[in-house]
Amino acid sequence: MKQLSHRVAITGGAASGKSVVLRYLRELGYKAVSADDYVSELWETPFILSEISRALEIAQPVTREKVRKKILGDPSARKSLNEIFHREVLERLLQTNANFFEVPLLIETCSQGVFDETWVVSCGLECQLERLEERGLSKEDAQKLINTQLPEGVKVAFAHRIIRTNVELSDVYRQVDEGIHHLGHHERINPVIG
Repeated sequence: MKQLSHRVAITGGAASGKSVVLRYLRELGYKAVSADDYVSELWETPFILSEISRALEIAQPVTREKVRKKILGDPSARKSLNEIFHREVLERLLQTNANFFEVPLLIETCSQGVFDETWVVSCGLECQLERLEERGLSKEDAQKLINTQLPEGVKVAFAHRIIRTNVELSDVYRQVDEGIHHLGHHERINPVIG
């Protein structure tokens, strides 16, 4: 397993291409973890489901579909949901010895400060809408989902690096390679002492 001294957060909007970047990093031999994996584990936890039911006023049994409908219709419900998951997920991520962390709501939860760099994955609004529709959302629901997230321009303002994914896959890989090269170069200039 390749190892760097940096911890890099990878973030971006829904369907922006974060998982493509994460998969490539894993193929290169880096440990890369996703907040979504831990969220999936928490969805299986009775206590968490009970908390969601209470906070979002959703009848048991709680399902992802019920929650999706609730947060699309009520922006404050998304905030409540994030509060339930955020701290636990972040703690689990940071307990790993990974270098790369996919954190979709990094900026929304003000968590960028616990990482050395932030890479924002971006494909543009039209591409996002197309990808969400390909995943089965109606155009209206895709737009509603995007509207519940911070605008791309806000996320980009926090980026150390922007990875564009509305290009050929080889170009996405090239951008990731450049990011890794930059991290390695930075480590040679400022070696970790410990």
